[in-house]
Amino acid sequence: MNLSPVVESQFRGKTTWTVFPPTDKERALSHTYKYARPALTVDVAVFAPIDGELQVLLIRRASEPFRDRWALPGGFVEPEEPISLAALRELQEETGLRPRKFYPVGAYGDPGRDPRGWTVSALFYTIVDAAGHVPDAQSDAKEAGWKSTRLPPPLAFDHRVLVSDALARMRDDLYTQPVATDLFPARFEEELLVKRFAELGAGEDDPCRLVRRLTDAGLLTTEEHGLFCWVT
Repeated sequence: MNLSPVVESQFRGKTTWTVFPPTDKERALSHTYKYARPALTVDVAVFAPIDGELQVLLIRRASEPFRDRWALPGGFVEPEEPISLAALRELQEETGLRPRKFYPVGAYGDPGRDPRGWTVSALFYTIVDAAGHVPDAQSDAKEAGWKSTRLPPPLAFDHRVLVSDALARMRDDLYTQPVATDLFPARFEEELLVKRFAELGAGEDDPCRLVRRLTDAGLLTTEEHGLFCWVT
């Protein structure tokens, strides 16, 4: 059965959608769909270096399941809602934050991950400057705050796995995409570059090697007076 496609493309934080309206036949088939449908949710791992340590934004849940347990911001996707927009909406509703961009990590749907039933979650991450992103608990979040990624509190659902996977993806992406540009001014010195990458857990023992890797990847360029800037 060939249904009209809904195509999402993401490139460096930008999302575009191409939507083809369903035919009459497809509308009829939608009422006889024979496969079970899971609930679709989104979760967002927001990372920030704070006081020399990498931290993740968590919310304390106000309702069951896992009431009072810390968790990643997130929630259910509305019908016909693009998942990237759902991630932005849920993050803003629960923490007041509205980052400029998200990056995909993966999808999670193991049986039993949610006591409410079969749930599949799309996980995103972003890196922000905490000074410009002060969380404010809203909606169904009792509390919102930054927590250490090294010693996080007990987390709801399978969110410890999600945080670990998001960290790994973020550290890989640092050398292939300009995912950390919000942590830097327009032009910056090598010292700040080395410091930030060390805080993110992706540093190099040799600063020259760090600069060379980023330059060879087309992410970094050298300006006058020995300053650097990101290629975006």
